[in-house]
Amino acid sequence: MKKTNSVTLSILSGILMALSFPDANLGFLAFFCLVPLLVVIYYSKSFKQAMFFSYVAGLVFSTTTAYWLVFVSPWLLLTTLYVGIYFLLFGYIVKKFLNSTKKSDFLFVILIPSAWVALEYIRGNIFTGLGWALLGYSQYLNLPLIQIADIGGVYVVSFFIVAINALIFIFARGRFLKKGEVFLNTSKAVIFVLILVLVTFLYGFFKLNEKNDGVKVKISVLQG
Repeated sequence: MKKTNSVTLSILSGILMALSFPDANLGFLAFFCLVPLLVVIYYSKSFKQAMFFSYVAGLVFSTTTAYWLVFVSPWLLLTTLYVGIYFLLFGYIVKKFLNSTKKSDFLFVILIPSAWVALEYIRGNIFTGLGWALLGYSQYLNLPLIQIADIGGVYVVSFFIVAINALIFIFARGRFLKKGEVFLNTSKAVIFVLILVLVTFLYGFFKLNEKNDGVKVKISVLQG
């Protein structure tokens, strides 16, 4: 893949991810926002390339969602450079998996979302934490989906979203598979994600229809 195409797809990933958050509120974009980046990583010839293009995606995303920092302090905008590092690490992990001798799609749809969630957790807690714009937050309007947050917080929602991205990538990859590439357990990967979707939404609808005898109150949260 040409470098210009890789940069374009990386930027596209960053933009799609940003648009899934307010003010655009196009939350559905989150379910395939990482696919262009995964394609780029798949075609990257080295770890260095995979990490660079991932950093580009992260930089576009972080600057687009945190542009308002420039009105607070221009120096705070440097935090966007820091956020990009976690995308860089994600690119390394994905490339490491794709370079393994036995590539299992079943493991891909489990390990890649797990890696993303681990990096989000680290970002949200290390150095006092920077938990802005975690991918799961993009679904705040998707009430059936976010009910699973009572199990593991926003990180469970992020896992779900990245798993969907991984599955879409698996389907798309069939059209541009490299010669000699063999991926194992593709059907298991599909079944796993479909079960994940089914269980998640069944749980969500159950929780939303659960009777609550408590007193209903309206709450407002204002940032200081």
